Amino acid sequence: TWSPDGKRMALTLSFAGRPEIYVTNSTGGEAEPFSRNLRWQKFNGGFESTDPMLLCDVEPDWAPDGKQLVFSSARTGHPMIYVADVMSRTARRLTFAGKYNASPSWSPRGDKILFAAQKTSSSNFDIYLIDPDGNNLSRITDGT
Repeated sequence: TWSPDGKRMALTLSFAGRPEIYVTNSTGGEAEPFSRNLRWQKFNGGFESTDPMLLCDVEPDWAPDGKQLVFSSARTGHPMIYVADVMSRTARRLTFAGKYNASPSWSPRGDKILFAAQKTSSSNFDIYLIDPDGNNLSRITDGT
């Protein structure tokens, strides 16, 4: 996905064997590992480093202001939605429920994130909205 200013790309590559997010410039320079170098905010405070064995970060999408990336990660065993600050390299988890949360996308104003989620392994996917701070989760479709 292109950054809003068109100068960078965020993409999923698996140079090290596991899918992770890289960022490169528009001229095709060397891709820099992004998700490998993130500090992850713990739910109860503090930070933890990325464990390379947990890398499974995919589907990045830039915030309209270019300051954040939203993506899906299976680092907890099931894909969930995360947001990372590009400058500080800190990431926080947005979703905590369901079996599979994927395909996140920022709204044009940057005030919402749209994503697909599956409640159980036998249920259909539905479309959800959530605020970038993790509040106001709402289901848009009902594919029961």
